[in-house]
Amino acid sequence: MKRRDFIQIASGALAASALPAARADELRPGITLLVGFPPGGPTDGMARALAEPLRESLRSPLIVENRTGAGGRIAVTAAIRAPATGRTLLLTPGAMITIHPHLYPELPHDPLALLAPIALIGTTDLSIAVAADHPARNIDDLIRWFRQNAAVATCGTSGVGSVAHLVAAEMASKTGAAATLVHYRGALEEVTAIMEGSLKAAVVVPWIALPFQRAGKIRVLATTGPSRSSVFGDVSTMRESGIDVVAREWAGLFAPATTPPEALAAIGAAVKAALAMPPVRTSFAKHGLDPGMAMHADFGAFVRADYEHWGQIVKRAGIKVES
Repeated sequence: MKRRDFIQIASGALAASALPAARADELRPGITLLVGFPPGGPTDGMARALAEPLRESLRSPLIVENRTGAGGRIAVTAAIRAPATGRTLLLTPGAMITIHPHLYPELPHDPLALLAPIALIGTTDLSIAVAADHPARNIDDLIRWFRQNAAVATCGTSGVGSVAHLVAAEMASKTGAAATLVHYRGALEEVTAIMEGSLKAAVVVPWIALPFQRAGKIRVLATTGPSRSSVFGDVSTMRESGIDVVAREWAGLFAPATTPPEALAAIGAAVKAALAMPPVRTSFAKHGLDPGMAMHADFGAFVRADYEHWGQIVKRAGIKVES
């Protein structure tokens, strides 16, 4: 090869590698739906239930990419940094957007400012559970037991900065019955620890707790929703029991903030249609999830209110975490 030809080819290759990110994304076919957690969990399950209906509605290939790490924050950062073309979406639990900014002030990005809300995808209550042989028969019994056994009282959560973490902290703040918080990597680990006896109570999602309660291994004492759970309809809410703790986990769909409005509108319409489909609703129900229907501005207002709500709780309870 002549030296002149080599220089021309090399120069062309360098120019191609220096294409602006947005242009490179436009040339890449299909949509990437980022999920910050491994396959098999509820967030991944929602993404995969929606994937096929969205492929058909948007007439585009769509892949679910599990970008795991840092408690879901890696996927959030990837979505924020992605080109705003409508080809990169993020399905994430609300904690990443409305709780973590209060707990991790060193976060490199402000997700509320740098992500465009598209749709509320699903919501679920949480439940307070103990082992089947625990003396507590209701949440009042558990609070009393915590006070009488402070040295050994422990309460599990599904991770630092999770809704379960803040529910446990708020419960302690409002009742004065503190338990040592133990943070696990997921709700299944919490339930296992309860059954083994190394954990005295836990805040867990209902779909994890349900099969173990049915098997007589654990007992659910209360749920955290504004009304009784569709999974545990015979169990009182915290508020019904006189403890003013109301919380629901939720997951939402977002895109980079400057994504064109017409792209956001098309995606939102496709999601709304998908959430009404019986197969999607059946898939959600298996995980104790209620499909969400808030879109765009309504969802944005919901996110902002949730952010303010958790900010007040973090401040009132004095919650601090080590990054």
